[in-house]
Amino acid sequence: MTVCLVNPPLVSQRDDFLGSGIPYLPHGLAYLAAVLRQAGHDVSVVDMFGAAPWQVGTTPRYVVQGISAREAAARIAPDTQAIAVYAGSIMAATFIEELLQLLREQFPRALLIVFENTQAVTGFSLAYVAERLCRCGAAYVITGEAEARVPAVLAARGADVPLRDGVWALRNGVLQGEPACSVIEDLDALPWPAWELLPLEHYWRIGYAHGPLHSGRYLAQLTSRGCPFACRFCVVPSTNQRRWRARSADNVADEMAFMARQFGVTEFHWEDLNPTTSEARMQEICRAIRARQLNVTWKLVSGTKIETLQPATIDAMAAAGCRYVSFSPESGSPRVLQLMHKPFNHAHALALTRHMRRRGVYSQACFVTGFPGETEDDLRATEAYIRRLASAGVDEIAVFIMAPVPGADVFPEFSGYEDLAQLTFSPAWRADYALLARWRARLYRSFLVRKCLRHPLRVSAQGLRLCQRRFYTKMEMTPYRMLRVKAWLRTQGAA
Repeated sequence: MTVCLVNPPLVSQRDDFLGSGIPYLPHGLAYLAAVLRQAGHDVSVVDMFGAAPWQVGTTPRYVVQGISAREAAARIAPDTQAIAVYAGSIMAATFIEELLQLLREQFPRALLIVFENTQAVTGFSLAYVAERLCRCGAAYVITGEAEARVPAVLAARGADVPLRDGVWALRNGVLQGEPACSVIEDLDALPWPAWELLPLEHYWRIGYAHGPLHSGRYLAQLTSRGCPFACRFCVVPSTNQRRWRARSADNVADEMAFMARQFGVTEFHWEDLNPTTSEARMQEICRAIRARQLNVTWKLVSGTKIETLQPATIDAMAAAGCRYVSFSPESGSPRVLQLMHKPFNHAHALALTRHMRRRGVYSQACFVTGFPGETEDDLRATEAYIRRLASAGVDEIAVFIMAPVPGADVFPEFSGYEDLAQLTFSPAWRADYALLARWRARLYRSFLVRKCLRHPLRVSAQGLRLCQRRFYTKMEMTPYRMLRVKAWLRTQGAA
């Protein structure tokens, strides 16, 4: 079949550069494209953001980067038999619905599918919105990993597809289907992402990414999938059934070598949810990279469970090219961590932070405020822990204000938002948002003051790298991203 995969535009909350506006290379789409092509389908990609990230429009609530829905439809061949839309981010939820309505109108004979992003905390469970998506025009909504489910739907050409294990559709006007219950166990059997179908040069041209970008050219990489933990604020336990699976060390290193040859890329941003679940595998990956004499840098940009690592493994990672590790204390309060069902060892993270600083590995610590039941005493405990991390040498922090995500255990406990696109890390609709925003600003100030006092030379170096546009932390890159988007807005008269 002729199949077109569509990546929606990048949607940001207006005047918010802390909780939205971050571009991700669509690894879920690139993997599906490779699988479909391997199965013999004629595959094309319309990447609405990647096609023109400097094309910026606004609505009363949002900033939208990329081509419009009508421009995207115009890039799809008229005889396309199937169109699959990637629900990569909850921020794009409302725009995905509008896109589906337009595609159903302009391609009435095409099989229209929406598929889920299971490997990102910014994704959302489509099971909660499957009926809405179908009524907007989708013939099928795919939850769980798409690489097995979408080919099965295409093979049946949309007729008599069993509505089970993550496949949803309307039957006689009633939504039918069931949550995904299976996952891909053998990740090595998957082909590597078909990045050549995406406008990579445009991603590189804008000069910023999800992870800190220092070389100008980079690729995202998934070395594992899933996470075994049950954090109540996170969608991942729902989309992965708490099942962690990993690629082999040789498969990971071979992909690096191949992509370096094909695209001239030496910087890899790992988007795994929890890549270091197996410390032994991490050591094997490091040995495989060094055995191939790969001149690459790689960064754990989406976070990892820092307690799974020991100093010897950090040494091996640094020697193999690792230059950045993000980890997530979430809170400095043990009481809040219990409420979250989030295990975390504060003392171990401090020790590893010191060791990473000595080995030249930059570090980020992420926090979530506003969890139900959190008090000001808990926030003060977080502030105290942030100061300790700053003294230990953590290079940056990120502070998110909690918003409920469809699929997260805590999702039913919230109300007050008007559409899913408002569920950002800066949820201005929350009644306590003003208080939490003040606390977020206070936490950042506490970090920066302690950092300047204890590590002034590292702070000065960050300012220099901002001027050079060679970013080793996300905090260095954020002002640059803000300035670029604001400049594009002014140029297009959309400010």
